Amino acid sequence: MVEKTFSGSSDICAWDSRNEKYNQITVDISLTHCKFIKDPIVICSLVGDSKHWATSGGSQPYSPTKDGFTIHVRSVVTQNEAGEFNLDEATKDMAVFENWRIHWIAIGECEKEDEEAS
Repeated sequence: MVEKTFSGSSDICAWDSRNEKYNQITVDISLTHCKFIKDPIVICSLVGDSKHWATSGGSQPYSPTKDGFTIHVRSVVTQNEAGEFNLDEATKDMAVFENWRIHWIAIGECEKEDEEAS
């Protein structure tokens, strides 16, 4: 066995609004191409052009397995007295507009490659 590190970034259009009733949006990240043989260590961060700093969940992978993990992003800012935008109503459209994506690193065990294989 050999330990390998992989990294990537989710597509901005990969956000799913299946949890909007909880003011959440979700993205599933596949790790199948990594060919891990055990569940890896996963480190991730929500990045974007704006408003991502006011959310929670973007660095907490849910149910990480050798095949992938899910991120649930929930907004935490409420509307201010001036009536400025309320992040509690963040949607998939907002995530796409603000260029939100998940940058991730996964470290785990893989089968050692046969150096003589062609």
